[in-house]
Amino acid sequence: MKFIAKKQDLQAALQKISGAVTTKSSLPILENILLKTTDNSLELIATDLEITIQTDAKVQVEEAGSCTVPARKLQNLIGELPSADTNVEIEIKDERLYIEVTETNSHFQLPVLPKDEFPSFPEVDKGFNLKLDAQELSHMLKNTQFAAAVDSTRSYLCGVYFDINREDLTVVSTDAHRLALHSTKLQDEQYEGSQQSLLVPVKAIRELVKILSDEEKIEINAGNNMVEFKLDNTRLISRLIDDDFPNYRQVIPEDYEYRIEIDRKRLYNAVRRVALMADEKTRRLLVTIEDNKLIIKAEDSETGAGEEELEVDYKGDENTIAFNGDYLAAVLDHIDDEKVYFDLISPDSPGTFRPLDDNNYLYIIMPLRLG
Repeated sequence: MKFIAKKQDLQAALQKISGAVTTKSSLPILENILLKTTDNSLELIATDLEITIQTDAKVQVEEAGSCTVPARKLQNLIGELPSADTNVEIEIKDERLYIEVTETNSHFQLPVLPKDEFPSFPEVDKGFNLKLDAQELSHMLKNTQFAAAVDSTRSYLCGVYFDINREDLTVVSTDAHRLALHSTKLQDEQYEGSQQSLLVPVKAIRELVKILSDEEKIEINAGNNMVEFKLDNTRLISRLIDDDFPNYRQVIPEDYEYRIEIDRKRLYNAVRRVALMADEKTRRLLVTIEDNKLIIKAEDSETGAGEEELEVDYKGDENTIAFNGDYLAAVLDHIDDEKVYFDLISPDSPGTFRPLDDNNYLYIIMPLRLG
């Protein structure tokens, strides 16, 4: 195998697949990536056996071939080259990968492992097919994936749930303390199947969001407990979580007793400031609403206390509810609108946040104990 590539093309491809590389494994081959030349492109594949990412890079192929090489060393080396247009010549000789960079008069060698040891590329049975605008899906996933649990004995909390029918797609995540939901209408040509659901590991979703930034269209295929996200020259395949997602519609309040309209950025900044004084374990903030005021308080015997008052358009009974300040800041950071609704039934019920101009997005936070 021998090919010539520009730094920018190799670097972009290596960044796309890096999230599927295992850093510490009992199988050394999983710390490698598979390189394979095809016509005038280079195919790169990485896998940790749960997620597999495949992409292409433009190269000038002089001799066809394939091999596996240490992913992190190759990525770090390419990243340190001086300019985006730097030409890199890569060749396999004597079971070593030789890298030459004329611009810097550099010569490097990396060990290779036989490609036969690399896991075979997973194939997804196409049980159904969904086509979406990549930027719209990226927006939906960014607005929901942050509410999923990172580590939990309940596996369904560590995933992002896709609820699909012929009319709309709803994406939901929850860690049992909060819930984020975003939905969008579908056209006939986007999805023609029956009711379907997918529970995708949040790790796969985070890698997908990184890839979606430069894409226009995405196709989703699923079957045999796997899902494939297919883009222009990149594919991400993930195992699905084999567990039942809770009935999220049951926890969405159908109505509200109190509604406050408030400037999102002002509330976000106030929450961030007052949360500096919150208890390190509970992160509890007290939110009080009264005539034309919203007051945020934090009290901790060791770190001190903080309070900030905001003017709001509200007339009604005084109420105080306690929230985790980090959860509150997270949703305000992900909403793009200038104004948000804060809806509440009672101090013992969940608080609901919605953008003023987007009925397709909502965020629910469970209250903390006031005592």
